[in-house]
Amino acid sequence: MRPKWSVVLTAYNNLFYSSQAIDKILKNSPMEKTELILVNDGSDDGTHEFFDVLASRHPFIKVVHHLKSQGYIKSANDGLKIAKGDYLVCCNNDVLVTDSWLQKLTHCIKQVLPMGEFGLVGPATNFCAGRQQVPNAKYDFDKIAAFSKAFSEQNNGNWMDTGFLSGFCIMFKREVYQ
Repeated sequence: MRPKWSVVLTAYNNLFYSSQAIDKILKNSPMEKTELILVNDGSDDGTHEFFDVLASRHPFIKVVHHLKSQGYIKSANDGLKIAKGDYLVCCNNDVLVTDSWLQKLTHCIKQVLPMGEFGLVGPATNFCAGRQQVPNAKYDFDKIAAFSKAFSEQNNGNWMDTGFLSGFCIMFKREVYQ
């Protein structure tokens, strides 16, 4: 069965961040409808082995390894090449997602695509450049989860049109990629 979502997470070292990000993706995503593609961009800190162990334990995890660093764009593109989902997500290895994140981004993309001029959507966050940054967001993950839930309920359906979308986490439909 084709997955609804393909999440491509790229990593160059920073195993601690990667393990936290992957843990939150696994806990807060409908994994029965999601494939997780982990791209190791030449890490030398145990990321290679960690990704392989995860893939051996979970059939929905695929791994791409670069022997030496090729950069974020090449890594993301290599992950996207093997993605099968209807909705594609690229995210950095330091992104901590919250409950129902894929469903919320999908809801947003379904709302904005009929407007005709949009190809990408991204979440609000506690730290980035541009309009996606939420002022006064909490930095402790337990507080971020509660803050995110309240923020989402308060702002449900209030999407912002922007000429700039930070690339820390973006979703787009397969057709946009093709």
